[in-house]
Amino acid sequence: MENLAAYFAILTDEINERTPWDLRVQPWNHHQNVKTRLRVKKRETAEADLVRQIQWLALEQGRVVAANEVAELLAKWIGPAESAAEAAG
Repeated sequence: MENLAAYFAILTDEINERTPWDLRVQPWNHHQNVKTRLRVKKRETAEADLVRQIQWLALEQGRVVAANEVAELLAKWIGPAESAAEAAG
């Protein structure tokens, strides 16, 4: 039990390296007891990151561009993302 937090840390590192999930170990104080919680979220794709960067660039230029518009342009330029191709096909 004393090493439970360390086991969680090792496990999350392995999961983060081998899956599209991003896990983080968070110590949690609960009624003066320290507990360990796991935060789980799906890692963003490179396409989603690029869409956000383009939106920031547009904001710096004083323009607002919707994420779906950027994603559509990217799909025209480089083809649909794998997730979009799998959903369509």
